[in-house]
Amino acid sequence: MHKIKKHKLLAPIVAIVFAALTVLSSTAVNLLAATTTPATINYQGRLLSSTNTPLSGNYTLRFSLWQSADWVAGDTLGGGGINTGSATYAGWNEAYPVTTGTFGLFNISLGSNPLNPLPNFDASTHKFLQVEVKATGQPDTSYEILDPQGTTADAVDRKTLNDQAYAENADTVDNVEVGTSAGDLAVLGAGNVFGINFMPAGTNQDIWQIDTNDNAPGGIVQLSFGSALLNQILSYDPNGIAVGNGWFNFSDDVNIQGNLTTTGTVNGVNLSSIPFTNLATRSKTTRLKPHFPGAVAEAIGGGSHRGMIQSHFVDTDGNGGPNNYSYYEWTTKQGGVNDYDIVLRWRLPDDFVSWQATPIVFRYKTLTANAAQNKLDVSIDDTTGTSIAGLTGGANLVSNVWNTTNIGFGGGGTFTAGSEITIYIKMSATNAGAAFASDFAFNYNGR
Repeated sequence: MHKIKKHKLLAPIVAIVFAALTVLSSTAVNLLAATTTPATINYQGRLLSSTNTPLSGNYTLRFSLWQSADWVAGDTLGGGGINTGSATYAGWNEAYPVTTGTFGLFNISLGSNPLNPLPNFDASTHKFLQVEVKATGQPDTSYEILDPQGTTADAVDRKTLNDQAYAENADTVDNVEVGTSAGDLAVLGAGNVFGINFMPAGTNQDIWQIDTNDNAPGGIVQLSFGSALLNQILSYDPNGIAVGNGWFNFSDDVNIQGNLTTTGTVNGVNLSSIPFTNLATRSKTTRLKPHFPGAVAEAIGGGSHRGMIQSHFVDTDGNGGPNNYSYYEWTTKQGGVNDYDIVLRWRLPDDFVSWQATPIVFRYKTLTANAAQNKLDVSIDDTTGTSIAGLTGGANLVSNVWNTTNIGFGGGGTFTAGSEITIYIKMSATNAGAAFASDFAFNYNGR
């Protein structure tokens, strides 16, 4: 039978004792990668009077964790509360009301209050459990400690936590939790793979080493992307062409966005020995959208040039992307035709070889379908600065809806890679019309 040890300097009001076995346990849990154990401990007991008569009624039991086995006066405040500033206090306490029946039995789940959960148990900090009791409704100064040794003569006032209490920490390793934050553990999920929700975002290591112990089968080390559907592999074969002459293997096409520099050979051929003109060409397209880089607006030639040029941006769907467009607008308040030119220069890419069948596509619009009220004309100087006389598809452009025109060179013009062509967009309108110029697409063959 456990005897009550009175708080020093405090007069006990309830003369009860704690008898029978108390059980500290942790519910068994089937641990999964993303599952943690319930942070509760089941505590069962029986309240008896000093004459071993079961106590039936309402009582309050207070539990607290400590680093020391003996209670001292400084562990309790003057009002009967736990002194959380005590040097040996281990950071957790909770009071539980119980109602005992005929046999004085009660059952409490420590840590069941979600606002005051049990800590992750640490054997260096959470060593002893202090249990106190008072009649419900009585002041905290009525609490009396239940001495686990059944005597007040020794210096042991608290119950030693055994290894069952530390089963509550089964979801951690040395108090390290499963998760994706700093210091957390990554875990294997179904199929023995890392679950994406439990993978960290990256690594700050400057070197990521694979096969540190050099025991990969056949010496081949590989990275695998996907499984049944994708199943692509990047691997390194130390033998390659021959023993000691290793290489990397890519199981699919390789797309290089930037430059490729090699000091070796490709299929035995040194690339630096291959003339640039021998490389195969492919179709390429470059687009220019207003505001055209480096473009200027100016009055060119005779006639009247009174009016206003404005630039506009149209967001068609509230998102970025090809559905949105920008354009220039030329308007005038004059009854006669007035015009203005937008002049831009475009540098042919260094890998330019030739134009495609449709070299340039221009997007435009006019307010009305009447060329006398509004129109656009496009002319081009080649890379020598000579106007292309045989230009097709660029004159008298009229459409009261957005339209495109295919501009060709008619076999004329000189075009040198790395040099610039000059494009003139003449926009003409009266006060009854308006001209709109949008983007250019340059279609060429490059290496």
